[in-house]
Amino acid sequence: MGYSALIAAAFIEAAERRFIKDGKTGDKFEVIDFVAQTRENDDESPNVINPQIAEGMLLSLLGKGSMVDADEETKLGHQIVLLAALVSEEQFTSTELDAFLLNARSLADELLE
Repeated sequence: MGYSALIAAAFIEAAERRFIKDGKTGDKFEVIDFVAQTRENDDESPNVINPQIAEGMLLSLLGKGSMVDADEETKLGHQIVLLAALVSEEQFTSTELDAFLLNARSLADELLE
């Protein structure tokens, strides 16, 4: 349960950093483009990422859509792959990565309460 909460929290943190700028949430097309690019950037991604699930997860998180029905294992798998893409895109310095992980850990603790 702790691992899943940490992944979910890091996913939320990374998605909000990517798609919410100055209090303004990105639109559906930014999410669709991000998912498409993520699927194109890795030979395995088209087989691992279902675009409907990935887009639904991100849009739901951003309050711009609803989550597509999927089991918890599928959601976790998508969170992991999307999290890796989001973090890679950020190109964190070690200090920024430490701050990101601290925020994710704090959010995970809240999710577990």
